[in-house]
Amino acid sequence: MTLELNNTTSLFRSFMKSWLDNRMIAVDMTVGNGNDSEFLLSHNIKFLYGFDIQKRAIEITQNRLEKSNYSNFMLFQDNHKEIKRYIQEKVDLLVYNLGYLPKGNKEITTKGIDVVESLKKGLDLLLQGGMVWITFYPGHPAGYEESIMILDFVKGLDQRKFHVLKMDYINQINYPPFSIALEKRY
Repeated sequence: MTLELNNTTSLFRSFMKSWLDNRMIAVDMTVGNGNDSEFLLSHNIKFLYGFDIQKRAIEITQNRLEKSNYSNFMLFQDNHKEIKRYIQEKVDLLVYNLGYLPKGNKEITTKGIDVVESLKKGLDLLLQGGMVWITFYPGHPAGYEESIMILDFVKGLDQRKFHVLKMDYINQINYPPFSIALEKRY
């Protein structure tokens, strides 16, 4: 396996390629333009759930996935903090790509308080050995504030129950994106 480190998307995909399998249920907590959703489905996962608060994001993702002939997915136009309203089964993966919709209104962003609430609920649904992947964009004010709030939350998770790994580009300027991977131990 070649690990691509040139950006957070490449890093995510490199990790996921060797980890995903056809029995997995994934949740794209922020579908945006559908890039992560399509990537996950292209690796033959069993099922994908997706959330976004913006109707446009849901429509873009729905069209993208249908054009690629995927049918094993369900999208919800709602805040990801409502995950338990829609999903009761255990899941293998939660993916967050925080910030705002690319080419969308930069005033509509994910909010740290909502992400933390959805994480609390999502971790309860996560299977043992399951993973959470979060990509942060601290280069804009809302992204910086939410990154602090979410990192404070995950730093407080019991190390006997969770592994949390932070991956950031320490030699880049202007608050580059970074990711965390969280594994549920038991």
